[in-house]
Amino acid sequence: MTKVEMMKIESQLAQKQLSSNVTVAKEHAEHLTEHITSNDTKEISERNPRLATELNDTLTDFIKTFESGSPSQSEVKDKVSNISDVLSEVLSARIDKEQLNNVSVKALVLNDLVGEGLEHYNSSLGMDSQDENNTSISNSTEKDKNETTNIVDEADYQSSQAAVLRAINIYNEIKPNSNANSTDLADSLSSLKGKIDNKSPFDEIDKIVDEKITPLLNDIFKLGLVQE
Repeated sequence: MTKVEMMKIESQLAQKQLSSNVTVAKEHAEHLTEHITSNDTKEISERNPRLATELNDTLTDFIKTFESGSPSQSEVKDKVSNISDVLSEVLSARIDKEQLNNVSVKALVLNDLVGEGLEHYNSSLGMDSQDENNTSISNSTEKDKNETTNIVDEADYQSSQAAVLRAINIYNEIKPNSNANSTDLADSLSSLKGKIDNKSPFDEIDKIVDEKITPLLNDIFKLGLVQE
């Protein structure tokens, strides 16, 4: 489900960026295929060969649209809508309706989207994956808590923002009224979004996830996530 969410996000970002930055729009289009593996395609094909072929053809066609130059807004809009329809059909084919509507499943997707947000933010700073456990490249000090980082990949930065925003929207759908920590988690997700929007150092953002979001998700939804 997370992969489908991210593919929808990337296609929508490609459409959104078309009028202002075709290069960034193309990057988002190319990111689409990063979220689906040959094993995913194989599993889809085993259940529905026609759907697997349609998904592959739809994604390939979308990327080629940007390789040909500057496609029209209407053309890209139609293709994004088509991608969304195909991905929705993929979900229906692979996951039953009860699972799709399960609160715990949605909470896991929320957690994964937060992870996607971290990963893309990490990449937007030009950091490799090993740097996630180290300090960010911002040279931040105790005296300067408002220092910002240097974004080197705008497409990854936009993907990070969109992934976290989608996580917040999902939480609003499943937020329980009876749990005392519900508001704390909402505030922590909002804080995460604010830190990313303000281009804060990576370690500050990672800290919110490790010390706030993950423990609260475990407490509220009993997910059993590994805490660092």
